[in-house]
Amino acid sequence: RLDEGAAAMNAYAEVFAKMTRLSGVCPMIALVLGPCAGGAAMISQIADVSILAEKVGQLMVYGPQVMSAVNGETLGGAKTMAAQGGVALTAADEDEAIALAVRVLDLLPGSNAEDAPLVDTDDMNRLLPAIAPDDSEALMSAMADGASFIELYRDWGKELRVALCRMGGRSVGLVCGNAKENEGMIS
Repeated sequence: RLDEGAAAMNAYAEVFAKMTRLSGVCPMIALVLGPCAGGAAMISQIADVSILAEKVGQLMVYGPQVMSAVNGETLGGAKTMAAQGGVALTAADEDEAIALAVRVLDLLPGSNAEDAPLVDTDDMNRLLPAIAPDDSEALMSAMADGASFIELYRDWGKELRVALCRMGGRSVGLVCGNAKENEGMIS
């Protein structure tokens, strides 16, 4: 018979296995709305998009006591995890995190067997304004329908900007060089 710790590890292993089988099949969004440590923290790392709510969410492989003992500081907050690339999006609170998840899911298909919903929006053939070559924000706004996009990993890897949006009603991903960071060179 398994002891309590081994049973918990087996349960996490089952969850991880199921999530990896679903990867690329259906979108997986992880919301971190409270302290999340150890094996539970890995769930957000396997998900396609993880969203951490500031002030309430914490994400760390080890518990806060271990992290404080090792580094002398509390880690795992939204800003720290975003800067390390541990979460795709941060939100001010739980309500904003849920709203972000809904926006992301609205841009994705339900599975790899279908297309994302086509929405009647801006004209794909609209004229783009003159944009400075180093203004990636203006470029993404001009390309996205209604100037609306969701930027993923905003605080990490700043030389490239990655966003989800609609163009001509179709869901697309944007990858844009950011010349304002590190002279546009990827480090």
